[in-house]
Amino acid sequence: MKKIEVVVGVVCNEVEGTTYVLLTKRPKGKHLEGLWEFPGGKVKAGEPLDIALKRELEEEIHFKESEIVELEPLTYVEHYYDDVSVALHCFYILSDRIHFTGTMIMAENQIGKWVPLSALIDEPMPAANTKIVEALLKRKVRHK
Repeated sequence: MKKIEVVVGVVCNEVEGTTYVLLTKRPKGKHLEGLWEFPGGKVKAGEPLDIALKRELEEEIHFKESEIVELEPLTYVEHYYDDVSVALHCFYILSDRIHFTGTMIMAENQIGKWVPLSALIDEPMPAANTKIVEALLKRKVRHK
């Protein structure tokens, strides 16, 4: 079975006492299309995880390193689908990115949106993201 190494950015922002989490929608024609996920992508061979994360976030959502207030490991998840396994290296990111409302078009024509942390469990997401959501809910979110 093919194994894919992936970095995931759980990008959070605090607005008026509410924590919001940035999600992107998997595009049509891709595995698990139409589901919401945390932004990120594949790690290149030999690439350090933090460099891969920053590169992927820049490519996917035009996220700049200067928008990071805090960056730390959140959890590691291995998940097995029918034809592939994914190793998800997940990082918590507290960001000062300007808060958006509604949906937005991201760098690779993906749709993105900010979701209140309390509503995250109601979003249709790939099965591998369940453990990421659990880790985020257990983590005490720090205010800026």
